[in-house]
Amino acid sequence: MPNRIVREGFLDSERVDQLDWFAECVYHRMLLAADDAGRLDGRSSVLKSRLFPLKARLREREVERAVRQIEQAGLLERWSCQGREVLQLTTWRKCGNSLTSKYPDRNGNYTIRYVAIPAPQGMCEYVASSVPEEQLATCRAPPNDGIRMGSIPHTDPMPMGFVNEDGDGDERRRRSTKTKRASSVVDVDVDVDVDNEKLARVREAWQQLAALWPGGRPPHRDIKLVLQLLVAALLHDRTWALVALRVTSERRPQNPGAYLQKVSRELASREEYLWLRSLPIPPQIAELAKPPPKPATPDVASPRPPDEPPPPEECQAMSSFAREQMELLRRMKGASTGGLDGSSQQLEEHTR
Repeated sequence: MPNRIVREGFLDSERVDQLDWFAECVYHRMLLAADDAGRLDGRSSVLKSRLFPLKARLREREVERAVRQIEQAGLLERWSCQGREVLQLTTWRKCGNSLTSKYPDRNGNYTIRYVAIPAPQGMCEYVASSVPEEQLATCRAPPNDGIRMGSIPHTDPMPMGFVNEDGDGDERRRRSTKTKRASSVVDVDVDVDVDNEKLARVREAWQQLAALWPGGRPPHRDIKLVLQLLVAALLHDRTWALVALRVTSERRPQNPGAYLQKVSRELASREEYLWLRSLPIPPQIAELAKPPPKPATPDVASPRPPDEPPPPEECQAMSSFAREQMELLRRMKGASTGGLDGSSQQLEEHTR
């Protein structure tokens, strides 16, 4: 559960003052239990167990009564998606780096969209779904310096772990961490045709991601996962894969390969992660993983073994050199005749 900061304006808020003591306590706990988009599961049974895990005598209808009071005070909005209620705390300021929420907005989109609103301390970013619609017309979108891979489409029915009948999303993500690690060999899919536009997007994203590793290229153990995530995000429109790439690019971890694997397991379901690790790579994209050609090195003659006789040209050169030295010794002055004759004789024998 993330840490939350309750600001000073909470003390003199007129909307908070409309709550009774128990409703204010529920509101405090909702601030702690909400995700980075300020959303919670709206079902009374789930909300009661999440906000008051140790209050066994507390009834669900008491929590539901407090939630209705918070909604009437304008501190909460609710809507239904996929047959389940979602609670949205209003005027929720950006408090983390998450790009997706555990629960969908009114349009069924899990992507968190932020808007900039003037505040006494300057322009602040708020979750767009938490701002009243009449106020959204005066807001502007904050700049986004993330990895340039286009807008995030909504194609996954339940990314990030919307609460389901089998349990909450955290349990589903814990099960997905038990997935067997796949091989690092790149499997090429020759049946997939990639157009030039998509190939250019993949090449640009590859260059941005490869810059995270020392030397500007992922090691062999990480190449397959990076290519598979690029194919899943840009060719198969998997939202969670695109989010994993963007988060890794923005945070620039010390070990990008391990971080990508961790984020992918957290965002994808078990079935989606197994599909990712068995995803073949089109040949045009597999070309990106090939190492650059090594520069040509000049041929260097190998040293000759000591017991091998020199070649004829080398023997002829040595004989010529020895004759020159012998002639030079004969012309030298100041040396004894015997010593000179002895040296000349030795040189002549060596030359033969």
